Amino acid sequence: MLIPFISCENNDNKKEATFLGGQIINPVSNFVIISDFNSKNDTIRLDDDGSFRFECESLETGLYTFRHGEIQFFYLEKGDSLLFRVNTVDFDESLAFSGKGAEKNNFLVSLFLKNESVAEKLPGYYKLSPAAYSAKIDSITNRRKNSLTELEESIPLSDDFIKIAQGTIDYNSYSQKERYLSKRLMEEEDNSSAKIPANFYDFRNKIAYSDSSLQNHYAYNRFLNRHFENLALSKINDEELEADFKQHKYKLLLIDSLVKTESLKNNLLRSNLRRYLIDTHDASRDTELLALFNKIDTNKRHQSEILKYAQKTSKLRKGEKVPEIILVTVTNETILLEDILKKKTVLFFWSKNSIRHYKEIHLRIAELKSKFPEYDYIGINTDNHFKKWQKTVLASGYSKTHEYQFENDKEAENELLINSVNKAIIIDNDSKIIDTYSNIFNQGFETKLLGYIN
Repeated sequence: MLIPFISCENNDNKKEATFLGGQIINPVSNFVIISDFNSKNDTIRLDDDGSFRFECESLETGLYTFRHGEIQFFYLEKGDSLLFRVNTVDFDESLAFSGKGAEKNNFLVSLFLKNESVAEKLPGYYKLSPAAYSAKIDSITNRRKNSLTELEESIPLSDDFIKIAQGTIDYNSYSQKERYLSKRLMEEEDNSSAKIPANFYDFRNKIAYSDSSLQNHYAYNRFLNRHFENLALSKINDEELEADFKQHKYKLLLIDSLVKTESLKNNLLRSNLRRYLIDTHDASRDTELLALFNKIDTNKRHQSEILKYAQKTSKLRKGEKVPEIILVTVTNETILLEDILKKKTVLFFWSKNSIRHYKEIHLRIAELKSKFPEYDYIGINTDNHFKKWQKTVLASGYSKTHEYQFENDKEAENELLINSVNKAIIIDNDSKIIDTYSNIFNQGFETKLLGYIN
């Protein structure tokens, strides 16, 4: 249970009560989940019309997550009376708030959507000179800051909210500049940053490496991960032996050196080592990085978790046979994953709980099929309701011979380490793994497919 919400429904003194409610259009389940960032959550049941309500007197100010098929952040302060309205067909774009606290949350959602829009356009900006690119990003950032100033002038805002909103704006901007640097670093044969003028890096002087108030913020964490990756990459070149191992080792050491907030540091260490383990091919190097991790991550639970994770990733390395996963066909028959693999294959994953995502990923697959017909493309549904999945496949016109569902979704997701809805697994002609850590929507994914054909 989410501690701030426990036993809130029947309080007599409602002076500081915080109310949450709303309506889900086209619900994909009969509940919503409200979470904080301490692994605590509360499940709220939906009424027959998709509405829900929850009231609480004791609540901590800060960021929370709202989950119903997809996930989004929201901000709560004591005394807020916040109403959600969202249509699962178009989750992020349809999410709107009303009631006390609505203006703040609508502003944060607007920032999120605008940043996603900019992110789609960034590849087109990479051809700009460093000065022109920096000016472009600064112009976008200034517009966001002006919008925050306008909001501040129209309604009272707490210092806590202003810091979160400002952090969203700043770290999205910094992240966009780090993405430009990533592109340039990868293009340089010697990974030299000599072509980037010194003043391009001025934003790095404003980085707060240990901001505990932002440690659960998606923009802050995304930036730090990208930033540390660039710092580590700048220390090596691609021609070095074991460049990938050295880069990840540098990243862990940099995080340990620069991040002083213990919980933030530990979380960054864990996420970065997990990323390395899923893509490494050298068991001896695993041991070295695990030893370093156990030395600098002070969270014993993390250490136990990472050890188990390393054991699982060892079975998913390049050259390993695919695990014995049982699938269910559209006609409700069981079959082993290995038995449906006839040639080079891309496995992709989807859930009917995210309508927009499963439509987008199937459109992406159609695009890949036309470009790379050398591969089979197998869709695997991660839900546990057969008839609803079957109905979706048939109604959508998806290939009945290329769509399957896990017989045991939790066990299979655990075996295949499905930690992202955009994850793809590439398999060769002999049912052996080629690649298990790819984002099917990334630009580099097509380059990988092309490279693996020959």
